[in-house]
Amino acid sequence: MTIKRNYSYVLSLLISVLFVSCWDNFEERTYYSANITKFSFDAHDSCPGIENFIFNIDQYHGVAVDSTSGIIENLDSLPYGSVISALYPKVTFQSTNGNIYINDSLWQDGDSIDFSVPVVLKNTSYDGLFAKSYTIKINVHQVDPDSMSLEQTPSGLPSPASANKILEVNGVLFDYVPAVGGGLKQFRSTDSCKTWTAQVVTGLPGEMNLQSLCTFGSTFLITSKSNLSYVSNDGLTWSAINPMSSGGAVTILALYGEINRKYLSDPDPSALIGMLLTTAGDTCFGRSTDGLNWTIGSKVPINFPISAYALIKSSTVTNVQFYTIAGGVNASGSQITTVWSTEDGKNWISVNDGNVLYNSFPKRKNATLFRYDGYLVSFGGQDESGALFKDLHVSPDHGKTWKNADDKWEFIKMDSGLAGAGVFVQNIPDLVYDKDRSFIWILGGTRSDGAPSNIIWKGYLNKMVFARR
Repeated sequence: MTIKRNYSYVLSLLISVLFVSCWDNFEERTYYSANITKFSFDAHDSCPGIENFIFNIDQYHGVAVDSTSGIIENLDSLPYGSVISALYPKVTFQSTNGNIYINDSLWQDGDSIDFSVPVVLKNTSYDGLFAKSYTIKINVHQVDPDSMSLEQTPSGLPSPASANKILEVNGVLFDYVPAVGGGLKQFRSTDSCKTWTAQVVTGLPGEMNLQSLCTFGSTFLITSKSNLSYVSNDGLTWSAINPMSSGGAVTILALYGEINRKYLSDPDPSALIGMLLTTAGDTCFGRSTDGLNWTIGSKVPINFPISAYALIKSSTVTNVQFYTIAGGVNASGSQITTVWSTEDGKNWISVNDGNVLYNSFPKRKNATLFRYDGYLVSFGGQDESGALFKDLHVSPDHGKTWKNADDKWEFIKMDSGLAGAGVFVQNIPDLVYDKDRSFIWILGGTRSDGAPSNIIWKGYLNKMVFARR
């Protein structure tokens, strides 16, 4: 009995399935939808690559299933400058009676469509009982993805600053600027350049060599233009120090900063590097593991920058740190275009000879170096005639060769050249697309009219902030 009951149940189930299947086929034969089931493009010479883009069909525009309208659009925008004013779409309908309208005009086979503004396509089903309208949007990037956007921020520095040196310590930004009558002022930001507060700096009499300001471990160091050396534990309260070498007292002419050891076998994990004047009267490079006791390196070459140079610390792909110094003024007082590099601070090598005009570093003093979008970038500065600039020069090979930055990088809204500006590149991790967003902050500096500036600029390449890449 059980076997018979099971057999009867299975037979009933099969009959039910067959009935539903026949009913579905019947419905398919008698119901004609006006829906679009596929929308795409073949290759167009006027719009290269459009055949590779996927167009999303939203049948109901987010409302009830009996809606008579939908939306078709590409979620990933076409490249900037794409021409979409005469395109022939490939449209597949579930059914149509041939009455297809574009913006209330009957669409004839072979007619191109201008998609530079959204268009409405209306189709009628084969049996004439149903109509469906679709708003079709072809999205194109509205800004060149490789163009630079630069805007003045609503808030500026607390007071104008003719020269700037930016340090980042434990997530806090410090912008040091010359104080009237000598010494320094400090502007501090704890919110990534958005707002700055002024701090009182003491213990620094006379005019400071702002380019020498640096950190070593947890201490701050600087030299004055009279070649005195100072140290601070907090960057605000300073005291004088007397540096030494094995040959006696030394005078620190310039400090460059801290550099990590190149090899694991090196006894010291890091060192402070700079330029020294020995008791014998030689100008040499130097290296110190405590900021007080120095080891003398090689002599400084004749065409090496002594002042008004641009300096930056970088790392190789194997995480070896190195410094690059470029432009500025040499010991004879001449502006130079040479670029130098070091991995240990005791020896510097010439990256370029400064004589190849078409690819050399521009002859500028008080320019600023920073890294952005894979390039070493030089911004602004002053030439031998005294003219100030707001242009950008880029190097793809750590300073060996240079070229004018693409016109798309131009700081169009900046109304003056700048010398001595502070530049900070802010990197914001993008965990979704695994590509950090990078922003350029430019602070203060001397303007073309000779006046110090308190303006803060924020810039970025547009491709860094697209929601979809």
